[in-house]
Amino acid sequence: MDEKQRFKNQPATAVGPVRCLAPDLRSIWDVDVDASYDVCCHRPEQQSITIRTLRGAGEIQLRGRPPIRLTANSLITVEQPAVERYRCVGEHWRFWWFEYIPGEPLPIASHVVFPVGRLSGESDQMEEMFIKMQHQSEAERRIAAASFSLLLQRWFADIRVHCHVPTQQQVIEAIVDRIRKDPGTHWRVPRLAAAAGFCETRLRREFKSATGVSPARFILRTRLHAAVPMIEQGVYTLEGIAEQLGFSSAFHLSTAFKKAYGVSPSKWQ
Repeated sequence: MDEKQRFKNQPATAVGPVRCLAPDLRSIWDVDVDASYDVCCHRPEQQSITIRTLRGAGEIQLRGRPPIRLTANSLITVEQPAVERYRCVGEHWRFWWFEYIPGEPLPIASHVVFPVGRLSGESDQMEEMFIKMQHQSEAERRIAAASFSLLLQRWFADIRVHCHVPTQQQVIEAIVDRIRKDPGTHWRVPRLAAAAGFCETRLRREFKSATGVSPARFILRTRLHAAVPMIEQGVYTLEGIAEQLGFSSAFHLSTAFKKAYGVSPSKWQ
């Protein structure tokens, strides 16, 4: 039987949800530069940037992080406000730059470089997308955005095949474990977001979705939970417990403890 005829009059039913990223595509850049290329960036727009390096190498500097090297056949997605600088490293850097607002959270971590092999037809797809993006017709621009969504899905599929990509839930669980193991560390949202590869807004959203509380609330609860056995032992002073668990003072610990448990640490003991 002919391959095409084999599927006639039969449904194609998905085994799970089929979602489309449906990005709001803002700008496309096809960049081919030499060693003199060096851009400082201070743009506050809340949007995502995906950089697809084709040849050569570049480097991107994000706030509060070491420089990230971008080599040939790689992909990275970053949040626009985090970008401070990007430049060519070596003699040549050829890359595609996409600015957009995702329709839903991306299935891979931000601020992480992933290897992506050359996909058949991606250059033709990029060329067509570039032309349609500049068209006066909104319908043509919508086609460009849909084409970009398809290209993103192809890249992400290639990453999932060749890399171990932790799910969002696994990323949050790893952060939760770190906080529980060391509640006295001065955890801050920017530090947690950098560890997760998320922007701060996304970290707060994903964390609350997974745990039911904000990162700050979870950290406080974890510290108070760790304080209980230390108070019950009667070995440590309140000042000592506060210092070990990251409270600013014994008063801060006492106030938070009473609010959470209804009694002061001294009465609990």
